Amino acid sequence: MIDTLAYNSTHNFAGRVANAYGDYIFHAVLRTPARDFYQDDTPYQRPEYLQKLAVVCNLLSRGVDLSLRDRIGDTILHTVCGDLGPPDLDKETEGYLFLKLFLGRGNDGYGADVRGACLSLINAQNSGWINEEGKQQTFWHTPLGVSILYNNLACARLLLENGADPNIPGEWGEPPIYFAVRNDSLAAVHLLLDSGANVTAGTYSQARSSPVEAALRSRDRAG
Repeated sequence: MIDTLAYNSTHNFAGRVANAYGDYIFHAVLRTPARDFYQDDTPYQRPEYLQKLAVVCNLLSRGVDLSLRDRIGDTILHTVCGDLGPPDLDKETEGYLFLKLFLGRGNDGYGADVRGACLSLINAQNSGWINEEGKQQTFWHTPLGVSILYNNLACARLLLENGADPNIPGEWGEPPIYFAVRNDSLAAVHLLLDSGANVTAGTYSQARSSPVEAALRSRDRAG
């Protein structure tokens, strides 16, 4: 439906979805799993990702404001670095496909303007939202923090390659490596340590396995 409406020059895609959440249309599209873009009359052999890619391209061609935040204070980079659907620490997010295009160059991306806009958001922290009690709620995670939180290491690696800072704190004032250790993800710990992550006192308290703790201690000895 959104894809069809995108060809209507009078429709405003800078607006919000008319539902209880009121998210911006572009954020809602990115967050929707590709499987939900399948239609009953879609040939089985056509990947559902092609449909979602087509919709995203269509919306980008309409001049969507990429700096807008969603209902919980996330940028589009936060959205694609998290899990689209139920959290799964053992599986990469389909959002990586879009992150590559947002940050890609030339024919490997959505263009210089989109890349520039996304690079300007690469270290942006979650800005939070107002809860039902009128209090500010904030996670503070950067897109890198979100990718580590969900153990989406392809996203994390790409963000780091494009200048993401591994030491910006997120929830509880802790940096991404704290959440890598909390997830007991040795691969994430090594990725962050190799990218210059500093280990906080709180990070050590989260170590649940000998390999993860050994990786942290080895960096201490090397330092």
